[in-house]
Amino acid sequence: MKDTSKLQAFELSNDIDIKDVVYVALSIEMNIPLVTRDIPLFSGLKKKGFENIILLDELINNELINKME
Repeated sequence: MKDTSKLQAFELSNDIDIKDVVYVALSIEMNIPLVTRDIPLFSGLKKKGFENIILLDELINNELINKME
């Protein structure tokens, strides 16, 4: 994992929850959405401009809606 991804993740999430830095870094490194049930993490990252995140419940609800269409 690149140091830039780790540093960006640390800067984004260290004051929200230090335990989530590695997950944020992985999302950044692999350019994949971070799926979480952690509302404070979700809200905090969104406030800082991190958009590559989705709440698990939203993902499930969207999948269910798509199957019904």
